[in-house]
Amino acid sequence: QISDLQGALRDVNGRVQLIGDLHMRMLAMASSEDRRALEIKEQLEDAKAAARSQFQSLRDRVHSLEQANLSLADTDVREEQLSGLKERVKAAIQRYGEVERDYRRNQRSRLERQVKVVNPDMTPDEVTEAVQVAESSGEGAMFTQASNGARLNSARGVLREVQNRAAELARIEATLIELAELFQDMSVLVEAQDDVIKEIEHNAVKTEVDMETGLVDVKQAVVHARNYRKYRWWCFGLIVVILV
Repeated sequence: QISDLQGALRDVNGRVQLIGDLHMRMLAMASSEDRRALEIKEQLEDAKAAARSQFQSLRDRVHSLEQANLSLADTDVREEQLSGLKERVKAAIQRYGEVERDYRRNQRSRLERQVKVVNPDMTPDEVTEAVQVAESSGEGAMFTQASNGARLNSARGVLREVQNRAAELARIEATLIELAELFQDMSVLVEAQDDVIKEIEHNAVKTEVDMETGLVDVKQAVVHARNYRKYRWWCFGLIVVILV
């Protein structure tokens, strides 16, 4: 089962690499509404849905395997293998988060430039605030309201790009939240495993101490028994002397 999980982890790492490649291709598109851009967007959505499912499956399978290991004899060896696997899953989640954060940073930068095209009168602080609001809501309607009619007509295409990128930023944020939850779940599993390992180590140490104490008790008992026999023979000899 460990080898199966390792294979699944390799698969999801490959999926994360694919998502990063698709991000780069999407950012290279002049317009998010081009036919090719729409195809890449669909591929991205499929890849992210698959990665989400794979990570959730890994989390659940690791947890199930951890529970099963508690009843097996070679727990120490299996726990060591499982611990290494958990850390690699966490590292994969972190890599995916880095891929998404890089994509968010690039999308934000482009969105800021496009917001200035839609309304060049906005101050840098207003642009930053507008992008933050758009990212949290996934909508670009506020940019429409902020633009006058003439300028809006001349920049309608750019406005659609603003709205599309705002929606994309909201999706990225949702993905990052999911990854944070998955990472937390894996961290909890690692902490739980650490508690189990500590309990096993504690019991092992206690057993060793008990054995050492037992050996000391046995040695003392042997000494007492020998002394008792010597004392008994000494008493017997004394009685013989008295009788004679």
